[in-house]
Amino acid sequence: MKQNIYQELEQTKNEGNKYFSDLNYDKCIEKYYTVLDRLENIDQEDKITYKNQLFNLEIATRLNLANVKIITREYNIVINECQKVLKIGDNFKAHYRMGVAYYNLKNYEKANEHFIKSKELSEGESIAVINNYISETSKHIKKANLMSKNII
Repeated sequence: MKQNIYQELEQTKNEGNKYFSDLNYDKCIEKYYTVLDRLENIDQEDKITYKNQLFNLEIATRLNLANVKIITREYNIVINECQKVLKIGDNFKAHYRMGVAYYNLKNYEKANEHFIKSKELSEGESIAVINNYISETSKHIKKANLMSKNII
């Protein structure tokens, strides 16, 4: 029996997840990009038949890709993937991962905005970590503001 396109792509994403667990980030990234490339070229009938599943698969794959790109320190790609998710709708993980990317790029104001938004969307997960990031970004912002006023 032929596998449907959703099952096929879900399996590819899961292979990427396995590579992630094995710390094989190159193969992991390759699998996630395979899913995203195939999603862009799905025929209209499959798009209609598997609309909700493919929608959720795309979000999960983009968030997984953003997660691995944080590890590989490719922060602009993290931001790009998370922006694509956020165009669809607010998402806790997308805001959180964008916050991490902006934090590592030393753009503390944007990082702070995304951490605050992720905290608003959080259902209890990672609150301590988010609060720590908010505290750190706030310190950096305050220091930058003082420096710009030549107070330091």
